[in-house]
Order: sequence, then C-alpha cells, then structure tokens
Amino acid sequence: MARLQWAPLMMLGLVLLSAPLIAAEEEEKKEEDAALVLTKDNFEEKVKGSKFALVEFYAPWCGHCKRLEPEYSKAAATLKEHDASIIIGKARFKVDATVETDLGQQFNVGGYPTIKWFVDGQEAQDYNGPRDADGIVQWVKKKTGPPATKLADKKALEEAEKANPVLFVGYFKELKGDAYDAFVKAAQKTEDVPAFETTDSAVAKAAGLTAPGVAAVVNHEGEDRVAAPLKGDVTTDAVLVRSAGGGREPC
Repeated sequence: MARLQWAPLMMLGLVLLSAPLIAAEEEEKKEEDAALVLTKDNFEEKVKGSKFALVEFYAPWCGHCKRLEPEYSKAAATLKEHDASIIIGKARFKVDATVETDLGQQFNVGGYPTIKWFVDGQEAQDYNGPRDADGIVQWVKKKTGPPATKLADKKALEEAEKANPVLFVGYFKELKGDAYDAFVKAAQKTEDVPAFETTDSAVAKAAGLTAPGVAAVVNHEGEDRVAAPLKGDVTTDAVLVRSAGGGREPC
C-alpha cells in the first residue's frame, strides 16, 4: 500500500524536474525562430554570417508561400544532416516583404514568394527551382558542391559529353587567378549548363582550346559536335551570356 502512495509523488517529482528543461527548450526554439525573421536592421548581419542561404521574401496572406512551407521543412531535415552551413527550411531566413518594403525594393521583389540564393553573404541569383522537397534538396546540393568538375583526361571529357549535350570546359595552367575566379563564379550561377575544369593540355585541345580559356562544347545527338572557345577575356558575364544561349555564339 505504501508503494502505491509513493508512486504519484514520484511521478509529480519527475514532472517538476522536467518542466524547466521543457520550458528552456521551447524558449530556445522561440528565440531561434525569431532570429531567423529578417528586417532591415539585421538583414546584412545575419546573411553575411552564412556560407549559404535561401532568403524567402513572402507575404503572410500568400497561398503559394503557405504551400511552400511544408516542402521547405522536409528539405531542411535532409539538408541539415548534409551540411549545417546551409540555411533553409525551418532554419531558413525569411523576410515579410509587406512590412520590410525597403528590403523588397532593394532586391527587386515583384511577387510572392521571391526566393534569393546567397553565397558568402552576397546575392548570387534568384531561386527558380522546384517547389517540392526533393527538388529543393537536389538544387541546393548542386549549388553547394564544387562549381566545376575536374577533368583528368580526354576519356573523362568524353564521358562528360555523353551525359551533357552542352557543357563548358575551363582550361587553366593553375586553378587560380582572375580568369579562373571569373569562370568559377559563372559556374556557380549557371542553371542548366554544367562546368568542367582542367589543367591538362590534351583535354583542352579536345575542347577546342590551344591556350588557357573557356570553351563551349555542344554535342547534341544527330548533330555535328561543336567545340568553340569563348572570344575575348574570360569574364563571368561572358560565360553566362554563352550559357543563356545554350553554349552557342550569341547572334
């Protein structure tokens, strides 16, 4: 009988002991969530402190924004394990653009949701990728991985062409310098055309390069293969312009 009388008291003691821990966890979560809502006062500090971030400019009444929320949450659970430096999903930064109108104007927000991708605190591009969890994860993994794949030899280039009817090849004596940095920035920003890099002269020759530079290789099935160097200096804009044209020379 005595044991039965002690049982409720023990249960009450456990509840009283755990209550502060639960309260602390809830408070911590509230603080974390609050810190992720960006305003003009904390935007620069928070975004510049992140290696990678998706920033959503939303409106509380927007149906598209509400439908996006659970997909972001699913993507967040996957990406948090993949790389904790990626800010997305429940841990993503978001801006109520109906309140923070100055930020909305600064980043040319014309509709909801508008989602921006930032790298090292700098706006890299608009996110126009899939709106489902799997698609978001794949897009972010591509953007956070190496921007250009290394080609060790001509066989590697052949394999790359089999998988990609249009691609870029950057040939550099060393993987550093202004031209290389410009190429990497373009590779980070381009959506549809993959980038490859090499220091091997035989690979460069197969891609149409006789000197350091960048070439577009177009090899659609049933069409003649074209390997054409970009004219002029290697700049980020020059590579992106050719990318927008599917690797072909602009008219």
